[in-house]
Amino acid sequence: TLDLTYEIYLEQIKRHNSYVLPRSLFKAFVDTPSAFLFLIRYGKNITAYFCCFEHRDNIYASMGGGDPRFFSTKCSNKLYDELIKYACQNGLNIHLGLGEYGSGYQQFKKNAGLICYKTERYPDTERWLRFAVPFLKFRLTGRVLASASALFPHRVAYYAMPFT
Repeated sequence: TLDLTYEIYLEQIKRHNSYVLPRSLFKAFVDTPSAFLFLIRYGKNITAYFCCFEHRDNIYASMGGGDPRFFSTKCSNKLYDELIKYACQNGLNIHLGLGEYGSGYQQFKKNAGLICYKTERYPDTERWLRFAVPFLKFRLTGRVLASASALFPHRVAYYAMPFT
């Protein structure tokens, strides 16, 4: 299951032209004691996933994505529906993670009636990340990020992953 999920993750990263967590760090992320994979399947295929963290009365949906071959099955909608169902059955608050201010993801959350909080993160690399985001449209940027993440995976994850 982890291997199939990692393959979806890799395809997603290629689409977003972003940095890559090596399989070992991806596994460590998923193996965190409070973490679990929330999977949507279509037949024998994993079509969408969230790596979730549960703590007290909260569930945090962190890294996630979907297999574009199954987008017509509305796998992302199903993922959110099942996450909401799970949270309601277990009395949990859902935290959907960060989104860049004004992004489509953040607009989706507002349209769904969710509360968007301003968060602080350490290290404070927000200015650097805002400067870097427009360069992600260039294929060369993705190659540089992939190379950097292969050479310095822990450092890239530390500075680039949007954690609070």
